[in-house]
Amino acid sequence: MGGLEARFAVEAACLPLAAKRRQPAHLRAMRAEIAHQRHASLSDEDFCASDVRFHQSVAEATGNCLLAVQAAGVIEAIEPLMNMLTYRTRDRGVIAEHHAAMADALERRDAGAAGTALDAIARYVGELAAMRIDGAAARA
Repeated sequence: MGGLEARFAVEAACLPLAAKRRQPAHLRAMRAEIAHQRHASLSDEDFCASDVRFHQSVAEATGNCLLAVQAAGVIEAIEPLMNMLTYRTRDRGVIAEHHAAMADALERRDAGAAGTALDAIARYVGELAAMRIDGAAARA
């Protein structure tokens, strides 16, 4: 689970700058992805791509190109893997609600509340991934 830990630590490091520097275009991008994620007909692959784009928008909101590139690298490497591990058991609505809470917090420029929402995502995804890994180990 080291990859998951690294992925969320990098994004958490982005939140104070994202809250301070986010622009309306960043919030529009985040909200567009949240709306996209709420479509029931969305394929698993499209949900994963939208999930990656949402988190990249958060990183881009930092206004720090180097940090955004580093975060994008970690997000693009780990997020699809986590989606592959959890897609059968996750509730997309839960993910979208956590994303909405994060976007709302960034709109208010509240890095602490954005961190709370990110922590909730990390816990939820971590629990699902652990169940999947534990289930695979039990079958082996």
